[in-house]
Amino acid sequence: MDTNEKTREGLVAAIAENDLAQAEFLLAAQAEENAEDWDASTVVCKPTRHGQVALLEAVRAGLKEFIELFLTYRVDVNCQDSKETCPPLLVAASMGETDMAAMLVQGGADVDFAGPDNATALILAADNDRRDTVRLLLQHGASVDRQDKYGGGALFLASQGGHTEIVEELIRAGASVDMVTSDGVSSLFAASSGGHHGVVCALLSAGADVHLMSPEGFSALWLASQNGHDRVVKRLLNAGADANNTDRAGWSCLLKACYKGHRAVVRALLKAKAAVNSQEDAMGWAPLHAAAQIGARDIVSDLLLAAADAEIRSKDGWTPLHCASTFGQTDVIKLLLEYGADTTAQDASLKTPEYLAQVCEQENAVALLTEGLNMVRVDHYEAALLRLFNEVSGDMAEDWIFLARELKFVKPKLMEKKIKDILQEFPRSKKEQAFQSLLQWKLYHGKDATAWALARCLHRCRHKYVSQKKVLSEAEELISRAEQLVVSGEMDIRQALSFSRKFESLVVEFKGNLEKRYKLYRDIHQFYVLLAKSIIFGCCVLDELPIWGYTVYAVVIGICEQYIVICINTDTMGAT
Repeated sequence: MDTNEKTREGLVAAIAENDLAQAEFLLAAQAEENAEDWDASTVVCKPTRHGQVALLEAVRAGLKEFIELFLTYRVDVNCQDSKETCPPLLVAASMGETDMAAMLVQGGADVDFAGPDNATALILAADNDRRDTVRLLLQHGASVDRQDKYGGGALFLASQGGHTEIVEELIRAGASVDMVTSDGVSSLFAASSGGHHGVVCALLSAGADVHLMSPEGFSALWLASQNGHDRVVKRLLNAGADANNTDRAGWSCLLKACYKGHRAVVRALLKAKAAVNSQEDAMGWAPLHAAAQIGARDIVSDLLLAAADAEIRSKDGWTPLHCASTFGQTDVIKLLLEYGADTTAQDASLKTPEYLAQVCEQENAVALLTEGLNMVRVDHYEAALLRLFNEVSGDMAEDWIFLARELKFVKPKLMEKKIKDILQEFPRSKKEQAFQSLLQWKLYHGKDATAWALARCLHRCRHKYVSQKKVLSEAEELISRAEQLVVSGEMDIRQALSFSRKFESLVVEFKGNLEKRYKLYRDIHQFYVLLAKSIIFGCCVLDELPIWGYTVYAVVIGICEQYIVICINTDTMGAT
């Protein structure tokens, strides 16, 4: 064994024992034995017969004193061991040993030296959430957009790991936010898939392309939807992401979220007007099929309220009821039956939901389907009108959604029990108007839950402000007169506009305090919304809804919006 080999092994042993004095002795002896320009790399940076390199071993052990000693000699700080693993700087960067990394950089280490996988120190530091080390490397000119052999750069790996502060550092250093990996995946994809909301916000603020598509056809929104990251989904939608994006297999964001059971994501997508009856995958599945199969009753309810077709068929002729029946999803079966799903519907093989439930030995489902033949249901037309109000903005929308969810079909005894249960569970609910409407159901004993009856319930229970002021009394009289016209079906566009002008004059005339003025604005606004809905629902007793019903609705809603603008723009309202 030659002298250099003995010294190399001696240095490795000294590092293992943390014996700095021994290392100093060995190096001094070698320096004295050789010429003045001796290159210490022959012992510090060359591997022993066992493949160990003294400088690398010192870095791995975190022994700064040894590194400082070695750097007093002329050494190759970019050395590798016999297995060609990462050089010292990459090891220090991945460990987050910023002080050691600084020593190596000052000793001449190449900040862009690439390891075995073409990864640089910056890539490893970013991947391992080493913020201080990342900042050090950037200060010394590390290339911010270098990629490893898989195409992953520092920004991509930091985004994938959810390292928000590092992502922000890299963006400030000029990192390309839309650079993709060899698989066509961007940093925004990685952050969205992992649910890293802070990273997603940082990337979008830096101009990341929210519409970028992978070779497989999915977007950042699709990945976030699949994995149930509702906060990320909402942020992407706010940034303009397409709620109807589908992958190459035809799976939309909504279909994937339904299949995975991510209700919060489903609701966010529905709010963004995702196509609720889209059928673009190979099987022709709609979101309702997926939700029905996994038994996600709440999601099924949300879809139905958003006007999903309860009778929609896949390419093999399956309805959502076929899906729910096959897998014994009894809660979903009940809900679908309430929305008028056909228990006798046949698929392409002439199989009914009941037949599939029997074959799959779903006894409870069979019993429900048999009973469902005799259920009293809301008429399809009326159910569609109820779901229409899911799209109406304003405070009343929640009340209508609540009623539509709770009152699909009823009998008087069932309704009495429902009233008691609701009042017991929610004695102080904010949906007071809806609960009061339920109480008013007692006026309709023996009648089915028609949309017209529900409209009258809300109509009779509108919120009234009690006041001795003359103007407020006149407002109440106007409202009562208008109600009579609504109930009798005699309200038309001319009369609706006449009422609006009278209300406008009352607003001008009113001299009450600021608080009551605000109440008057809100009272009138609330009445217009209720009036519009009552007009439409009041027409449900006819064979079809006349066109003028929609026209009046549009007129009075427009007037409502005008009053809101008046309220916002007046100084008195600002003072309130």
